Amino acid sequence: MNDVTREEVDAKLVALEATVNARLANFETIVKTGFAELRAEMAAMRAEMERNNAELIKWGVGLAVAIVGLTVGLLTVFSKVPQPQPAPAPIIITIPGGAGVAPAPAPAK
Repeated sequence: MNDVTREEVDAKLVALEATVNARLANFETIVKTGFAELRAEMAAMRAEMERNNAELIKWGVGLAVAIVGLTVGLLTVFSKVPQPQPAPAPIIITIPGGAGVAPAPAPAK
């Protein structure tokens, strides 16, 4: 049979440990790089969300001011309902004391 000596096993273990350590170091580098990229993307998204939040606040305040202004304007226009005018005073014409006026005929009997 094929007898394996202790030195050969130890050498294979050392080689295997070196390979595992190299792969683990490579994996750690990949993970660290991936998390750094993820943090950068999250910072960019956070900045974009803050810009969008400021934009929404600006539009919300502007819209509220416009609605209040429009409401006040419409209430002003429609609240000016024409008030009923008082009836004009009757025109009375007076003729001075009978000059040039024929007397009224007497009633017939």
